[in-house]
Amino acid sequence: MNKIVKLFLQYSPFALVVFVVLFDLIIPNSYWFVVARVHVTDSVVGISPTMIVARSVLRPFRGHWIATVKRAQNETETAVYYKECSAVSESDYRPETVLPPNLDLNWWTFPIKCELQPGAYIVDTSWTFHVMFFERTVRAVSNVFLIKAPRVVIPAAPTSNLSIQP
Repeated sequence: MNKIVKLFLQYSPFALVVFVVLFDLIIPNSYWFVVARVHVTDSVVGISPTMIVARSVLRPFRGHWIATVKRAQNETETAVYYKECSAVSESDYRPETVLPPNLDLNWWTFPIKCELQPGAYIVDTSWTFHVMFFERTVRAVSNVFLIKAPRVVIPAAPTSNLSIQP
């Protein structure tokens, strides 16, 4: 019995480290955080597009996030996107926290307010967090959304009730 205890005490720190490292490698990012959908609605210049985000925080963590709004070079299916604006920050994520009911792009990229001109865009967001020994990253890319020029309404010319008398 004494030999077993001695072996256990000799190798248990090593076994514990191996267990923790393997646990951290095997457990997927979705054990902590899942983003199922980031949807941005079409909008008009000057009005922040609304967003629908389906995400779940399953375990608490502190994360670093980057939200980048990218504009399409052209409006084809094989469009090339380039950075229009981005925001970077850190937040504490907890299972009981929820996103605001009137979520929009200005909230998503706070404190940056993206002034988008007419065109096609996507939002590319990544969250990076450390759990135990390793850095983990979750990334979500939105649908393509359009920003349109505002409609200009020209009022009809006023009609006059004046009549010309001969």
